[in-house]
Amino acid sequence: MSYKIKNVGSGKYLNISGGTNMSTLSINQNVTQYQDSGTNEQLWEVDFFSQDPSGLTGSYIMSTIARFITGQANCLNIFRSTKNCDVFPINSNSGGDGYVYFEPTGTTDRYRIITKSNFSTTKHYLSLATNNSNNNTNVCWAPYDGTNYQVWAFETVRLYTIVNGWLRLYQDPTVSGSGRTVTVSSDKPSGWDARENLSPGSNAGTHSVYKGSKGE
Repeated sequence: MSYKIKNVGSGKYLNISGGTNMSTLSINQNVTQYQDSGTNEQLWEVDFFSQDPSGLTGSYIMSTIARFITGQANCLNIFRSTKNCDVFPINSNSGGDGYVYFEPTGTTDRYRIITKSNFSTTKHYLSLATNNSNNNTNVCWAPYDGTNYQVWAFETVRLYTIVNGWLRLYQDPTVSGSGRTVTVSSDKPSGWDARENLSPGSNAGTHSVYKGSKGE
């Protein structure tokens, strides 16, 4: 499941700073808020762990969509010394720094996001460094302040990407498999093509899904 995540107070989206459309991603790459860009910097996956490697129960990771494009499994992270929010490889993380849990607000699909880092006994929420609606405002972790600037709305995205000439679809219709072989349910959405081996140059904007084996 893929999401765009909007700050309710500002109306801006959780965004990977850098502007590369996630073709590359650096360790500790910064996270900001930015207006809806329609690019991969604003796409996130949320995965549940009944028990994460740090021994914490009921944990989630919020990973950038870049893990499907570059193979770099970087997740939302707290940089302890500054409480800054960045992304960091989950397999290299410790102390719960890359894990979060969600506090319901009473409104559908709106949550406060809390780090499971053990750096402090005080809850730290995903926040803005300065509560405003400006593009490129830094995202950080801070104690509860009671404002909508610590509330985030999850917007489901029907996502596909072109990787090495192949379309990879992660939501509707149901998809299974990995790499270059993808199985799609027979009840594809009305009006969608079933085709394979798309060219990134000429078909990158085509709403199409894989069906069957590789090749035309």
